[in-house]
Amino acid sequence: MKLNKEILDNIKIGDAVTLTSERPSAWNDEGSMDEFLGSTQTIRDISQTLLYFTNTMTDRWSFRINQIVSVNSISIYETADMFPIY
Repeated sequence: MKLNKEILDNIKIGDAVTLTSERPSAWNDEGSMDEFLGSTQTIRDISQTLLYFTNTMTDRWSFRINQIVSVNSISIYETADMFPIY
């Protein structure tokens, strides 16, 4: 997973990231995470390939690196499911 490592090497706590606007297959099946589609969030913690945000509305969720479409307005890739995490 070279791309995920490159992303991890270039993000840090406090960075603003924008999540995909397309619903990833790994998200809650009942749509409980859908309110975060396309939203910009600030990173509060990074754990391996998972991100956690400062927004208290996201506290019960973790987000995968491949669900980011931009970091501080720098485009990474177009869709969340293009690069699955193994």
